[in-house]
Amino acid sequence: MKQFFIVSSFLLVLFSCTDKRENVITGDFIYIADSAVIKGEDFIYGVEIDSMTMQLAKEAAAFKNGDFDMVPIIIEGSLHEKEKNTEGWDTIVKVDKIIAVGSLKVRQEKVSNTK
Repeated sequence: MKQFFIVSSFLLVLFSCTDKRENVITGDFIYIADSAVIKGEDFIYGVEIDSMTMQLAKEAAAFKNGDFDMVPIIIEGSLHEKEKNTEGWDTIVKVDKIIAVGSLKVRQEKVSNTK
């Protein structure tokens, strides 16, 4: 019985942690009227609006020419599925760390990471 409890506890912890994944995400970012999106080559994520997202939007604004311009970014973030019965993208990213913003900074970061 004790072994069953240990195995069950281990499986519970293992599967409960699979919902959130920590990732380095590279893509194009846009923030408009209280909503934000990051678009990569093969994904589109909604962005959780919090203080880190607002900081990212502020840094990205310096690289925009118009309201609907997307800005290349590299962030570290955790992914989770949207809540049921809510509108928006299926996958949501929570910005944990801003690595680079703007095309020149993003290219430099990519080059320095490949060395």
